[in-house]
Amino acid sequence: MFATGASKDARERRAGRKARKKQKASASDQDETSSSESSNPAPDPPPESNAESPQNTKENLQSLLTQAKDLLSSSSSTSSLSGKRKQDLRAFQRLLKKTL
Repeated sequence: MFATGASKDARERRAGRKARKKQKASASDQDETSSSESSNPAPDPPPESNAESPQNTKENLQSLLTQAKDLLSSSSSTSSLSGKRKQDLRAFQRLLKKTL
């Protein structure tokens, strides 16, 4: 169980091989049953009809950009943010600006 470096005897190696072989056999049996069930797939659900308008999406992106700016500009949250998090926020801002 633990990586102690102790060598295994022949019985332990054999038990491991049997367990792997048994697992492989049970996995192949499950694959056969799942393949027979998947031969008649269910029809795809219809696409969502309430897609957001482009204007609404743009507003959402702009609000995300302002939130990111607020996080970086506020002195209390800036001290609690790590350097990596600040870099991620700045990269996110650049990505949003490119998208807009």
